[in-house]
Amino acid sequence: MIYQYKCKFYLNASHYIVINQSKGMPHSHCFEIIIDVAVKDEEQFMRFNDLESKAEDLLKKYQNKLINEIEPFDTINPTLENICGFFGRLFFEELKKYGWLLLTIEISETPTRSYVMSIAEERLKETAVLE
Repeated sequence: MIYQYKCKFYLNASHYIVINQSKGMPHSHCFEIIIDVAVKDEEQFMRFNDLESKAEDLLKKYQNKLINEIEPFDTINPTLENICGFFGRLFFEELKKYGWLLLTIEISETPTRSYVMSIAEERLKETAVLE
């Protein structure tokens, strides 16, 4: 059996999008990041304080910043899809170190606009977490 946890984090940051070689206006968001994390048995419970601390460490580099000026978004257009893909890979690799598997990541830039990625589907073959 797989045991799942859902956690939410917030990233206050600004960005602008480049469309047709034209730079848009910088604007701010309070990005809501929701992750679904799995562990393989009930003995391996999730310590929420540990998870929250690790997530805050991953996000602090971008907190209250114009993310276009920070790697990798200094070379990658920080669309909602690209932001979700980058943080999905980042969270996946970090959580894997502790035997946890990131299943999905959802990032919202407004209360009505979200992007969701199924990370586990892409990465399950790369990890021994659930073998």
